[in-house]
Amino acid sequence: MQRISLDEFMFKKFFNRNKESRKVNLQKVYPLIIGSSEKLNDLLTAGKPMYTEITKGLRIYFGEITWQETFYLHQGAVEKSIDEIKDLALKNLANEVQSKGIDIQGDGMIHEIRFDQKKESSLLLIDNLWTNVLTQVKDDIVVAVPSSDTILFCARSDKQNVKELRTIATNMYKSNQNKCTDQLLVRSFMGEWSVLEEE
Repeated sequence: MQRISLDEFMFKKFFNRNKESRKVNLQKVYPLIIGSSEKLNDLLTAGKPMYTEITKGLRIYFGEITWQETFYLHQGAVEKSIDEIKDLALKNLANEVQSKGIDIQGDGMIHEIRFDQKKESSLLLIDNLWTNVLTQVKDDIVVAVPSSDTILFCARSDKQNVKELRTIATNMYKSNQNKCTDQLLVRSFMGEWSVLEEE
């Protein structure tokens, strides 16, 4: 029996409903980061969903999340531009983060950010969070998002921790069904994301 990720299952199950005319609850639309799974991206592209890219191979889709399913927004689903939808989705995410709070855990070397066990990867998009982290670390930071529910980071200048973080990210990416990326990302003081090439 072929195994597919939860996101793939949900998309297959509700794709036809996504195409039907239905009113979108914009207060429940969130940015959803999906990695370079060709199979999933092919499924999503078939529905012409709205998306933008963070870096090569890492996309932001937009979905209305209800208690039991996710409706990916496709072109024409709402009378708003992708920039307007992105702003709205980020505002919804930021409000939820402010309401629920986040938990940062770690041993002083590699840290994990915990949120709701579903949208941790979307925290990449919360600028205030990373501005605060950069201020505390006083260094560029390296971030791993191997799955939608996992986000880890460490200081870029500590090469041993970066090496360990890469190993952790690779192993988690291989073993997790809801994959994002096995690449490491760098967040600079300029507020930009880039891929950290292997050294």
